[in-house]
Amino acid sequence: MRIDLTVLSYAVAAVVVYYAVLFVMSWRRRGDGARAGSPTRPLMVLVVPARNEELVLDDTLSNLTALHYPAGIRVLVVDDGSADRTASIADDWASRDDRVRVVHRMPDEAGKGKSAVLNCAYHAIRRWCQ
Repeated sequence: MRIDLTVLSYAVAAVVVYYAVLFVMSWRRRGDGARAGSPTRPLMVLVVPARNEELVLDDTLSNLTALHYPAGIRVLVVDDGSADRTASIADDWASRDDRVRVVHRMPDEAGKGKSAVLNCAYHAIRRWCQ
């Protein structure tokens, strides 16, 4: 018994050609600034969701602000209603380094999970970068 795989081969070839065409089209749509090695890069905003992180926050912010990126970085710390010194550590960093900003979530909205913190960060970044 022989099984003819000709139709299946054509289907696989069509899928490969389809994705190859999409790849070429996406590559051509990129501007020169989006290619690797280009000096034109977007601003990088690093989000640090923080809830009771006083033991590690200082080292985290030290490492993040030491990063080198051609277009520059900004660090946004979202204090999610911390009960320890997280807020004061973040505020201290924001006062010393203008690349660091802090958003304090109010107690009635804090503690609802990381997705709520990231949504808050998204809105803060939109305000910050306008």
